[in-house]
Amino acid sequence: MNQKLKFILVVCFVSILGTFANAQTKNTQDKDDQEAKNRVLELKKSLNLTPEQVLKVKALFSELKNKRQDLTKKFEKSKDLSVEKKQIVLNEIKAFKQEQKTRITQILTEDQIKKFEELIQIKKLQ
Repeated sequence: MNQKLKFILVVCFVSILGTFANAQTKNTQDKDDQEAKNRVLELKKSLNLTPEQVLKVKALFSELKNKRQDLTKKFEKSKDLSVEKKQIVLNEIKAFKQEQKTRITQILTEDQIKKFEELIQIKKLQ
């Protein structure tokens, strides 16, 4: 095969891989965005959030989005790691969830916090 043809084939292959990778990333981002919207709607409905609280919760989820995605990737990769390294990832996830919970409760009223804690307990039982 001549050099030009090889070069064209390589460029086409790389372009196809790049397109596929971008599509995968976009699908993951779209899925994450939809999950965040669903969580906000669930909290809005369950806790009777005010419009101002809804905006604050949306902003919080948006702020924590990258960290959540990084932890999700680490968790997926941890399946091939040693038990000790898996535990480190699980501890990071636990700390993230605690941070998120703490920051959400800072937005809520006392009555909403009580209801929020009940929702957390219900989810743990499911």
